[in-house]
Amino acid sequence: MNLMSLHCYKEAAVLSVKLKLQKDLNMEEMCVPLILQNKLPLAESFVTGHYHLEQQLVTLLDSWCHAYFSVDEISRRYPRLSLTKHCMSQIQPKLLAKHVFRLMVKFNIDQGLCPNARHKRRLDSLRFLMYKTFVEKGMTEEIWSDHVQ
Repeated sequence: MNLMSLHCYKEAAVLSVKLKLQKDLNMEEMCVPLILQNKLPLAESFVTGHYHLEQQLVTLLDSWCHAYFSVDEISRRYPRLSLTKHCMSQIQPKLLAKHVFRLMVKFNIDQGLCPNARHKRRLDSLRFLMYKTFVEKGMTEEIWSDHVQ
């Protein structure tokens, strides 16, 4: 019997890592439920050491950093998963972008493969600069122009 069909994703991931079966399994089918259950470290260990899978995981997370991404669409694909509000709150672009950048460094992934996370980080930086300049009025015009460039 297949552990994934029984919705035992944690056990399936642990067993597949121990038996070195990662390449024989679908990364998305294994890792998406783990991520939705707030088990990203387990998804990371599932792909670690397999560059193609590492790349797939990072690009998957990057695709979730898109402005129009909806976690509800993903969770509908896995209706049998009981997802808490805490787990769902962890799937938001700002947190995902942090994970994408951390994993790009950890797995030595080219930044060009993660346009959404890069775009999100730039927008957040610009939003912060605008807040500092126009709300707090704590930034001179010279410092503003240096940062915006």
